[in-house]
Amino acid sequence: MEIAPDLFGEHSFVFPKSKLTSRKAELGSISDGFLLDLSDPDNPILYVLEVELRSHGLEHIATQVLKFAISYKESKSKLNVFFKEIIRVDANS
Repeated sequence: MEIAPDLFGEHSFVFPKSKLTSRKAELGSISDGFLLDLSDPDNPILYVLEVELRSHGLEHIATQVLKFAISYKESKSKLNVFFKEIIRVDANS
């Protein structure tokens, strides 16, 4: 996502769903992406990115958020390794 630095700051990395789909079986539910904010190196923050249609109700959105929370809590170490791999590969490209 080329405009990510303009939207989220120069110390942020966006991991779109397209980079995550190869790990779907390992990660369970996959959101539309993740945002890793490294603006404070001592306190990095990982955000879940999810885009929903206006027509989707709160019940649908709440269900999505709950599924992501459960899935990612169980896969925290896998996510950590996965993001490091992506950053390493992108840095060498």
